[in-house]
Amino acid sequence: MELPDEIRVLLKPSQLRRFSELTEPEQQQFLYEFSKQKVNPTTLLICTIFGVHYFYLKQIGRELLFLFTGGGSLIWWILDMINYRKKAEEYNQALIQKLL
Repeated sequence: MELPDEIRVLLKPSQLRRFSELTEPEQQQFLYEFSKQKVNPTTLLICTIFGVHYFYLKQIGRELLFLFTGGGSLIWWILDMINYRKKAEEYNQALIQKLL
């Protein structure tokens, strides 16, 4: 099965090797689950602007702490605005590891 380019660029060489070892139904299941659960960096940026990005990342406890501290007195919010792409990449890598 051919891996879409937008997913191929996210996979490390060891993950590509693991994907190729899966049977075709397992590959289809991986692609379906990953496409359904992955985090889009642009959507994460929009959620970060409004201060609800940890809900989007399924980190409910951290989001409540973020809200109760006013975004860590805005310092935490500023850092999250700068690092939103890194957060999306980390989430997607963790998801890939879980699904493979």
